[in-house]
Amino acid sequence: MDIDGLQTFVAIAELGGFTRAGARLHRSQPAISRRLGLLEQELGAPLFDRLRGRARLTEAGRVFRPHAEAALAALKDGQEAVRDLQTGLSGSLSLALVGTLADTHIVDTLSRYVDQRVRVASVTAESTLTRDTVPVNVDAIVFWLVWNAEKSILEVEDFVQAITMSAQTGLRESIGRHELAQMITERESLGRELQRILDFACAAAGLNCEALGARSGISDLRKIERLQRKGQRNRAAFP
Repeated sequence: MDIDGLQTFVAIAELGGFTRAGARLHRSQPAISRRLGLLEQELGAPLFDRLRGRARLTEAGRVFRPHAEAALAALKDGQEAVRDLQTGLSGSLSLALVGTLADTHIVDTLSRYVDQRVRVASVTAESTLTRDTVPVNVDAIVFWLVWNAEKSILEVEDFVQAITMSAQTGLRESIGRHELAQMITERESLGRELQRILDFACAAAGLNCEALGARSGISDLRKIERLQRKGQRNRAAFP
């Protein structure tokens, strides 16, 4: 899966058509179709319904879109971080304050340099047990920003890592509170539980988080039944 394929998919989704996506990306319509075809082949599912003059996202396309957008946003953030580092606009700075120097306005000064734009994090919980002991793989997208720069400096050593770890821990905790059937039929409940855990974890660090949603990737009823039977065997083996 390459960046060109993701950019092509997102452009079609945003603009609603292959021709307009080609104009944005400066590529011909056949080239756009070819790139999308390769992406669909790799994912094993069609991402768009081809209608006359426009393209409409399929269910697979709607599920995939936030992850594609998150990947492109993360790439852009990475490119900007490297560019800022090369131009001297960012880097590591270590300070040690002793005595009365700790009472100066240095924190207020540093707060102005904290990036307070919305950022995105993709988290995954692999082989996590549901409440009925069924192992599942679940991923989620979390949008977050620093709303209190002073707190983010003083209360947590690395707030970027804190977000990722809190989101992953929260996702695992939320999975453990739901049975497999609930995760499939009540996905909003899983998202709300993750949001509650993140709100508690982020508030103390001066961060604001929004969980876009969680996806288990399980939709086949027969597969669900097999997993539930596996969970029953696990409970019987380890009462």
